[in-house]
Amino acid sequence: MAIKTSPEKIAQVVELRSQGRKYLEIASELGMGVGTVWHILNPNEKYERVKARRKEFRTLNVLSTVVLGQRVKLKVKKRPKPNICELCEEPPRGKRARLHWHHWDDEHPEYGLWLCLRCHNGAGFIEKGLLERYLSLKEEVVHAT
Repeated sequence: MAIKTSPEKIAQVVELRSQGRKYLEIASELGMGVGTVWHILNPNEKYERVKARRKEFRTLNVLSTVVLGQRVKLKVKKRPKPNICELCEEPPRGKRARLHWHHWDDEHPEYGLWLCLRCHNGAGFIEKGLLERYLSLKEEVVHAT
């Protein structure tokens, strides 16, 4: 959020604060709200906190998935996110180490597990029935040689 305050006012706020004045005193003297004084003196703090809160909300309440070939975002109440994968019970690792919400039913996306990328990919592999195909192809190759 950008503060629409003149550079002179900002300089006054900074100067008064450096003199040890309290936020309320500065606000009263300059005719502005205490919140405005706080934002001038802490320009990035609120943005970082809001950004972190939004990210946490999206993690627990928004599901990005593919429905009928289109990527969509659904509002879903997920279970609390643990620190480790619920399947292998290890923390996620790698460059993009994070847990993924794996749901198996598009009718009920709130039913799911928090999985590391490796387990998430493995679960998709199994659900598509590729495990059986892989095992049978493996047997064919072994017996063909």
